[in-house]
Amino acid sequence: MANKVQDIWVWDPVDGEFQHPGELPTSTQASNAFFFDKIFGPRLAKISRATLLDRKGGLSMIAREDGKTHEVPTNRVLPWYEGLLILQQIEASAGNVPWFTERLREILEQERSKRSKFFILASSVYVEKKLLQQAVTGASYIDHNDQEHNFRRDSLNPDDKPDEEDPLDGFWKVKDILGYMPPWEAFCNQRCGLYQEFYKVRWENFEETDFSNVENGCSDPGSTWEPDECLPPHLDGFRLREKKTWITQRKDQEAKEELAKAEEAADRKAGKRKEIEVPEPPAKMSRFRRDGKPLIRDVFRLSFGHDFKPDPLDDRNDTIRMGWPRRPEEYPPGFGVAGPPGFCYAKCDCMDDQRGQKPWETSKSWLEQDPQGPQRAADALKMIETFSAQNRWVRRRGQVSKQAYLESVQNHPAEDTQSKAALYLAKEVETQIHKALKDLPLDALMDTNDEVRIPSLAFMKPGEDYAPVRYLLSPDSSARSWAKISPENGVLSATIGPPSRQAPVRIELYHPEAVGGASLGAVIDCLVTTSSKPVWRSATASLIASFLDVQKCPLTRNARIILQERMSKIYDFENRVAKDITFGEWLSCMELALRLLRSLAFANLVKSEVHTSRPPPRAAVARAH
Repeated sequence: MANKVQDIWVWDPVDGEFQHPGELPTSTQASNAFFFDKIFGPRLAKISRATLLDRKGGLSMIAREDGKTHEVPTNRVLPWYEGLLILQQIEASAGNVPWFTERLREILEQERSKRSKFFILASSVYVEKKLLQQAVTGASYIDHNDQEHNFRRDSLNPDDKPDEEDPLDGFWKVKDILGYMPPWEAFCNQRCGLYQEFYKVRWENFEETDFSNVENGCSDPGSTWEPDECLPPHLDGFRLREKKTWITQRKDQEAKEELAKAEEAADRKAGKRKEIEVPEPPAKMSRFRRDGKPLIRDVFRLSFGHDFKPDPLDDRNDTIRMGWPRRPEEYPPGFGVAGPPGFCYAKCDCMDDQRGQKPWETSKSWLEQDPQGPQRAADALKMIETFSAQNRWVRRRGQVSKQAYLESVQNHPAEDTQSKAALYLAKEVETQIHKALKDLPLDALMDTNDEVRIPSLAFMKPGEDYAPVRYLLSPDSSARSWAKISPENGVLSATIGPPSRQAPVRIELYHPEAVGGASLGAVIDCLVTTSSKPVWRSATASLIASFLDVQKCPLTRNARIILQERMSKIYDFENRVAKDITFGEWLSCMELALRLLRSLAFANLVKSEVHTSRPPPRAAVARAH
């Protein structure tokens, strides 16, 4: 008998061959795509609007929007309302789903307006009426009667209870089920990704174990999110209990949302709604100054320019002097004059910074007329002469121009043992940072609790190793579609996974001054991988080995004390093992160590051995073996 023609949704592949979104991967290639490349959920499958014409056995005849008809497996067909819940969940997750087009948004809005005056699709009602006695499960589920079910299983048994016997080898015992997630939410959830119902399972004998770092973990100790097909049929009682709990909670949540929208509608009807301020159109940006010359580029916001030219001072129209308060009543309430010096006189011009200084302001009679003044002047001159004689650090300038100033020596660091050792270890730190960014873990970029800040110092020339004013992803970098970087501090993060297991990222660093018509200071090429191995631990071991090698790195004892204090954040010198820290913390420590080493090579930051009053404690410096 023919079925009634009705609107439905049908599962289609996003790219390549079709794989059902509710099916766990069975091949090595599919497993790698699922677990490493994160190809699941909306990145694996999409829904398309269609019309159900007929259904016979495991096949359904459908008509596409373009009029074409063909048969598809019935398990690819979704009820109309259930597909709308998927679209609503995708919209709420605010993720980057390319196939969620404006056309689908329009369909979603139209259905909301028809079904609810508050534009909310009630997921609680659908679960209560359609899914309470039905399980959305995997491709092949065997129940307690040895019957096989494909993606849907009807007639859950509320009397089924878990076994009290010990689990068989290879199985783990479920202590309880603590939560439920409908399939459309699991489909869009990074912890799940399958179109199945998921349950929060509390495991026996693992109550205190933290599973939050595993792919399907959660914040509750001893618990993970598990798809329906991984739970045995005798847990149907738990399934029904958690579904009913979820329905009650979701109804309360939807009622609150409807109440809020009703109050908003009432306010609009009563005229209490605040007028929406229409933003002013952005000001047109000029490219030249008033005199026709190019704009002066802003130091920090490189896309901005300035046209600043102070107007000539006119004493007859001097608003600074005329508007300066000279009496208590001229100050705003709560403010008063600074005392001393007190109020200005009627003809006082001390507030005017653009006038020239007067003789009485440039002389210090209380010093010049002091009997000890000549001796003080002679001592000051002797101090300047003594300091000027330190040719290793400063050079006296102005003997011809008469500008008379001291300039720090701008040359290479002194060729001594300390400088060579510091530069050697600094080079090792740079090398390890470069290697780490060539195997940058995706998990670190997606961890909101770990800030992966790009250490720009490791990529700058020695003479330009100051912080850039802007970090940008290269315009031709493919990472712009899935990664972002903070322009101010260089924190790199990822909102979604990259399209491949190894994804290149190119970062550009900008300095405020222009060099050769451009302000690009450096380019960093990174490689983001899905490897879960903390490669920075091996980098730590290599760096510490160089630090403890007193033949290649003969730093002074005092320098080692300071460096070891910094490196103790990444390495346990007592047990001689790398510490378990995040990748972002490791990068921050490496950048700090690099800056300290470069400074040690150029300046006397620590006392030399001859100036040390007493030897440092033995525990303060690790033995080099």
